[in-house]
This record gives sequence, C-alpha cells and structure tokens, in this order.
Amino acid sequence: MNKIVIVILCFVWLCTSVNAASNDVKLKSLLKQITKVKTDINQKEKQQTSVEQQLKSLKIKIKTLEANYRITLKKLKNQKNILIKLNDNQSKQQLKLREVRQKFSVQMIAAYRIEQPNYLKTVFSKDGCASPELLLAYHKYIFVARLLQMHNIKKTLGQIELNKQQIKKQTQVLEDLEGEQQQQKQELIQTEQERNKILGSLKNKIASQN
Repeated sequence: MNKIVIVILCFVWLCTSVNAASNDVKLKSLLKQITKVKTDINQKEKQQTSVEQQLKSLKIKIKTLEANYRITLKKLKNQKNILIKLNDNQSKQQLKLREVRQKFSVQMIAAYRIEQPNYLKTVFSKDGCASPELLLAYHKYIFVARLLQMHNIKKTLGQIELNKQQIKKQTQVLEDLEGEQQQQKQELIQTEQERNKILGSLKNKIASQN
C-alpha cells in the first residue's frame, strides 16, 4: 500500500515538474516576444521622431520658398510695368521724330524757294520784307536746331531700346526663376505628403503593437 502511494506521489511530482518546466519555457518565449515588440516599437518611435523632424524642416522650406516666390512675382510685375512704360515712351519718341522730320522737310522746301530767282523778285517787290540773306540765315539756324533735335531723339530712342533689351533679359531670368521655384515647391509638397503617409503608417503600427 505504501509503495502505491509513493508511486502516485512520484507521478504527481513528475507531472507537476513537467508542467512547471513547460510553463517556464512559455513564459521565457513570451518575454522574448515582448522584448522584441518593445525593441520594434522603440525603432518605430525613433523613425517617427525623424519623420516629424523632416516634416518640420519641409514646412520651413516651403514657407521660405513661398516668400521668395512672392518676391519674384513682385519683381516680375515691376519689370513688366517698366517694359510697358518704355514701349509707351518709345512710341512717343518715334512720333516726335516723325513730326520733326516733317517740319525739317517743310523747312527744306521753304529754303529752296528762297533761293529761286522768282522768289527773290517777289521779295524785292514788297516793301518792309526781310532780305533773302536774312531769311536764309534764319532757315540755317532752324536747320541746325532741327538736326540737333533729331539727333537727341535718335539718341533717346537708342537708350530706350537698350533699356528694353536689358529689361527683357532680366524678365526672362525672373520668369525662369519663377518656374524653378514653382517646380521646387511642387516637389517639396509631394515629399511632405509622402512623409505624412509614412508618419501615419508608423503611428498606426505603434498603436497596434502597444
């Protein structure tokens, strides 16, 4: 009878020992899994911090680029306004040049008539008229004045054209810069959207693992 009791007790002890060993293995495995999950969560949290810093940097870059873009647009608008004024001034100067040329032609015809014999007879036949020499001297003075005026207008037109070319070059540079800034802004916005997706995915994974 005692032997049977001893055998039963030994069997119970053996079963208990086996269950304890099994539970210990399970517990160690569970702890190992928990440690692995914690490590994974820590890595993801580091990634999350890095992505958040990247997003902060991207927002600053986008704001800076937007400010520069507005400055570029303002400069471009000013350049176009200057070009409009130059074109208007050029048109006025060209009209003025045509008027001076027309007056010069009239003056030439008048001087030519003075030099004709019939004209001289007419002048001499009238009392109180100026002498042909005086009239020719007057026309010579006007010729010089007209020529100087035409020279100055042509000089002004040349300067206007030079200014127009410079403004056009500057305008082209600004238009190219505007295009580059717009493209950079689109690229930064696209990168920001991608980082936001990554950040959302990391947050979901961390929440799920927690």
